[in-house]
Amino acid sequence: MRTKSIVGACIGLTVVVVLVATLLYPAIDNYTHPSPPGWVYDDYVLASEGDTVTGSFELVEYDGVNYIHAKDVGSGTINGEEYTVSKADLTVFLLWGQSNAMYLNADVDEVNAAFDPIKTRAYFYGIDTDSDYRPIISWKSGSTAVYPEHGSFLPVCSPDGKYLIGNVEAPFCAGYCENSENYRPYIINAAVGGMNIQAFLPGTIYNTNTHNIWDEAISKIDSTKFNVHYAGWIMSQGEANAGTSIPTYIEYFDTVVGDIESSFDLDYGAIIQTRSGNSLNANEAQTEIVKTHRNIIMGSTASNGFTIENGCLSSSDGIHYTQLGDNIVGYETAEAWLKFTEPASFDLNLLSAIIPIVLIASVVSFAIIMLGKRD
Repeated sequence: MRTKSIVGACIGLTVVVVLVATLLYPAIDNYTHPSPPGWVYDDYVLASEGDTVTGSFELVEYDGVNYIHAKDVGSGTINGEEYTVSKADLTVFLLWGQSNAMYLNADVDEVNAAFDPIKTRAYFYGIDTDSDYRPIISWKSGSTAVYPEHGSFLPVCSPDGKYLIGNVEAPFCAGYCENSENYRPYIINAAVGGMNIQAFLPGTIYNTNTHNIWDEAISKIDSTKFNVHYAGWIMSQGEANAGTSIPTYIEYFDTVVGDIESSFDLDYGAIIQTRSGNSLNANEAQTEIVKTHRNIIMGSTASNGFTIENGCLSSSDGIHYTQLGDNIVGYETAEAWLKFTEPASFDLNLLSAIIPIVLIASVVSFAIIMLGKRD
C-alpha cells in the first residue's frame, strides 16, 4: 500500500510539473529569447522595400542601404501600425589626461575590424567633416594653451555599421554597449598632450579649458530626447610625471580629481594605468590610489605588457599606444566600469517561471512524505 501511494504521488508530481511548465512556457521562452525592446530615440532598423513611415519616424539611406530611423520622441506609424518612441538613456563620461588619451595613432579601420558597430549606439563631442570625425580637445602651441574650436554632439557609429572615430573612445563604447543594455555612453574627451598632472590643478589654463570643453559638450545634450545620467571620469595620464615622487603625484591627483568631482557632481572614476615603462612612479602611484580610494577603479593595467613587437606601442617613439593598444585598454575599462557600477541582475521572467514550480514541487513532496508515514 505504501509503495502504491508513493508511485501514485510521483505520477501526480510529474503531471503537475509538466502542466505548470507548459503554462509557464512563454515566461521561460521569453527569458531564453528576449523580445525586442520598444523604440527609443535614435534607433535604426533596416527598412524593407515599400515601407512607409509617419510622425517620429523617417526613412534614411546610408551607403545605398535604407533604414527606419526614430528621429524624435513621440509617436508615429510604420506601415500603418502605430508605435511610441521614448527618450533614450544617456550616460556621460568625462575623459581627460595627456597624449595617450588623444588621437596620435587613431585608426578607425582597426576599430571596425575589431568590434561590432551594430551593437554600439554611443556619442562623442567632436567635429564632423567630409573625411574626418575627431573629438574636441585643447592643445598647446609652444608654451601657450590653445582653446579648441566648437563641436557638436555626434554618433560614434553610423547606422550602416561603421565606427566613425578611433582612439580609446570607440573601444570603450564598444565594450560598454556590448555588456550593458541600460544606457548609451556619451564620452567627452578633453585630454591635452604632454601635460603632467599638475597642469590640471585648479586655476591653471588647462583646468579651465578642460572644464569649458566638458561644460560646452554637456550643453549640446537635448534633454527632450535623452534621460541624462552622469557616470564619472576616465583618466589616461602619467607619462609626463616620470620624475614626480609617488606621494606628490597622489597629492596632485587628489586635488585635480576632487575639483572634477565637485564641479560635475560625480561619484566614480576609472584610471587607465600608465605603462610602467613610461613612468614607473606614476604607475605605482595609480596602483596605490585605487587601493585607497573606494570610488576609483583600475580600468586597465594592460599597458604594462605593451611593446613595439606586439604592435601595441608606436614604433616611432615606443611611448604612445597604437590603435591596437587603445582597443585593449578601452574595452577593458568599459568592462571594469560595468562590473563595479552595475551589480548583476536576475531576470524576472526566469524568476516567475522557477518560483511556482519550486513551490508546487515542495507541496507535492510533502504530500508524498505524509502518505508514506500514514501507510
